[in-house]
Amino acid sequence: MSQMLIDYYKAIEDSSSKMLEAAKVKDLDGVMRYEGVCAVLIEQLRYKCRVEELAPEHQHEKTRIMQR
Repeated sequence: MSQMLIDYYKAIEDSSSKMLEAAKVKDLDGVMRYEGVCAVLIEQLRYKCRVEELAPEHQHEKTRIMQR
């Protein structure tokens, strides 16, 4: 089964959170690793958004993630 668009948003949220935690403890390698993960996920999300729409029931969750 392919990933739903909301899964990409959740993965970006998770990686961003880990990047912030790494920054708080001055773990530069961790920051760079999670930044790279975010970049890949964002590119994948951009591609997926061209061929598929976010389900209406996920709009609120997307907004929450983006505001965080």
